[in-house]
Amino acid sequence: MTYILRRLTQDEWLASATSFNDYNYTHYWAYGQHAAKRVNAESEHMAVLDHQANIVALFNVRLKKIPLQLGGIAYISGGAMIDQGQGNLGGTLKATLKVIQDEYVDRRGYVLRISKRPKLPINFPAEASVYQQSDFKEYGKTCATILVDLSTELELIRKRLHQKWRNILNKSERQEITVVAGDDLKLFADFEGLFKDLLSRKGIEVDMDNHFFKAVQEDSSTQEKFYIAIAYHDGKPISGHMSSIEGDTSVYILGATNDMGRKLGAAYLLQWHVIAESKQQGCKWYDLGGINPEENPHVYQFKKRMGGEETQEDAIFQIHSGFKGELTLLIEKSYQYIRSKM
Repeated sequence: MTYILRRLTQDEWLASATSFNDYNYTHYWAYGQHAAKRVNAESEHMAVLDHQANIVALFNVRLKKIPLQLGGIAYISGGAMIDQGQGNLGGTLKATLKVIQDEYVDRRGYVLRISKRPKLPINFPAEASVYQQSDFKEYGKTCATILVDLSTELELIRKRLHQKWRNILNKSERQEITVVAGDDLKLFADFEGLFKDLLSRKGIEVDMDNHFFKAVQEDSSTQEKFYIAIAYHDGKPISGHMSSIEGDTSVYILGATNDMGRKLGAAYLLQWHVIAESKQQGCKWYDLGGINPEENPHVYQFKKRMGGEETQEDAIFQIHSGFKGELTLLIEKSYQYIRSKM
């Protein structure tokens, strides 16, 4: 069967993306545009079509080019969307990887890297082997995460919470806390204030901070807005939660809580609110957004006690060929070496 690639307009992308169960925020049109811009790359939103012109896969690729058309790096974050409820996901993935490789590696000379969102249980157990059969090699790792199963009754999901976690949730529900949620920029402004305070208090920086996500939110269509939930006490924001609720999985992206919010357990209340909202919107999983037991043990414990299943680290896969691919890797290695000495 012959497959082809076609670049989509934003309207075409929005019309097609909702048919995929593995649609998530990394595929948002504005997210792809802004993620590319921050590294001086270009963004392409592409469809894979079969011989009957049916869309079988969608992906966003960021192209970091080397001058004089000497190659570069093509990066697909969140993987290609391939799950439309059909049975043969392995075959769809293999065909999708082949047409992507033909275009970006063989024809354009890029080094191609693909990372994907984790899911447990995976829709088909041998996903990594499909990449390996397609001559991809493991380049790096993505973070492990915890996935909360939303397919059961809400009461059972609550029972699966660790007793100590549930106790704090029960306490927070008795406080005078008001939760307001949606995609309004006023909510984002309140979240932004909480997140700025968090970064200042901890003296840390994050790769994609509130400024990045605010720009994405401002430029996104209604369909691809982040879901913002803010907890208020005495009319003041005390905790904030940002997530995406798309496809069959909602994803926790960022959160921040001030001193009053911690005292009242507001973060627990917001997590439970998002679980209930995600289930109501038809999600089967809630992805807690990554864990690092060594570097961030307190957050790990908080997430671990939410009754989900812990995944393993996932792979970032890479493939390249020819002179352009080798040159790209050499330039990248040299650049990294120079930066390490600065």
